[in-house]
Amino acid sequence: MAVRDKSGIPVLNRGDCEVLSDLILEATDELVNYNTLRRLYGLAKPVKPRRQTLNILSVYCGFQDYPDFCNSSFRLARWKVAEHMFSLIDDGDLGGILSVLETASDHAERMDLLIQLSRELLLTNRMEEFSSLFEAPSFDVQKWEYSHQLHFSTSVGLLFRSRAFENPQIFQNVNFLQSVFLTFVDYLSLNGFYGDWLDQVCRLSLGPEVDTFSACLVRFRSLLNEEPIEPLDTSNLVFADLHPILLSRVFSVCWMCGERDAPSLWRRLFGQSHEGMIVPITWVHEMVTYALIVGDFALMRWIRDEVQFEKKSMVHFERHHHQLFLLLNLALAIHEGQGKEAALTVSKFDLSQIRQGYRELIEVVWLRCLMALPSGRVEGASVLGSKLDRLSYPLFSPSWVLGYFEPAHLQEDSLS
Repeated sequence: MAVRDKSGIPVLNRGDCEVLSDLILEATDELVNYNTLRRLYGLAKPVKPRRQTLNILSVYCGFQDYPDFCNSSFRLARWKVAEHMFSLIDDGDLGGILSVLETASDHAERMDLLIQLSRELLLTNRMEEFSSLFEAPSFDVQKWEYSHQLHFSTSVGLLFRSRAFENPQIFQNVNFLQSVFLTFVDYLSLNGFYGDWLDQVCRLSLGPEVDTFSACLVRFRSLLNEEPIEPLDTSNLVFADLHPILLSRVFSVCWMCGERDAPSLWRRLFGQSHEGMIVPITWVHEMVTYALIVGDFALMRWIRDEVQFEKKSMVHFERHHHQLFLLLNLALAIHEGQGKEAALTVSKFDLSQIRQGYRELIEVVWLRCLMALPSGRVEGASVLGSKLDRLSYPLFSPSWVLGYFEPAHLQEDSLS
């Protein structure tokens, strides 16, 4: 197809092949016999072409060689689809756009197109079309693998930090709730756009999962704002019906409200059958996040010493969870005066693996840990102040900085 497009010759007979052979020779100074072209285009008995022939044809089409053609043609095909989609956006043809999405070769390509489409609609303030996108029957983000879902929600969700969005109806749309609201949790914006979303969702009744998720986040926001925290009513919840990561949120809220018997709370939420079992590290995600942010070393220690995690090769999204657990171990090592362990752990932590939405909160804990280590004391102190100002939550006050590791009574030489 690329050779035909380049030459403008349909290649339907021997004469076409002879003309094409001459054009290739003139352009590349390399000969591809017309009989070879006949075999390539099904006008004679086909044979497998030599790599040299494929390289010459690729050079004729403007590529370095055949591998470059294979790689580039795939990208060019995707660009062509994207350009067609942008043309349909300009025409306001949402139905045509959704048809283009359906032609995507795989979830990754569909995800890229859907992200481009969503961002284009948001950036051009076409909110009705953006909302309609999530109402389309073909919108199937929840069928993607979880890493793709996270990438989509983050790519779209970050735009709302700087753009207002007024459409209460969209919060009753399951696709929007699942693919953006419940997946991109923006802790930086709990007093901003995400907090506004949260308040709107809380006024609705959208089922146990969404209602429980929202109720937990409202209480976490109260914690960050140092406001009274209303106990969570769990009397009507069927814990077996909730995702373990959501149960981790419930655990954190119950813990912050004074229910401090960790084994008993774990059994009540996760069930007797999971006590002492090896579980995925994702199950303690919100517990770890809460403990790190408030400096709750009793909870950190229980998670480290009493919960056993699966040992397996991590998929992409699990790196975030692994880094959180490394930071928990670093904080505990500093708190317990284990200098060698702290030095070993600090070298393994990678802030870039922490997901957007969580990263700003986790970064201040990381910087506070650096301040407690001789090797990072200056670096941590010089950056921490500006990061805390950006968060603008009352919890992160000078007393939080000074008291994070108290009552550790660390000796200077114990961390040297």
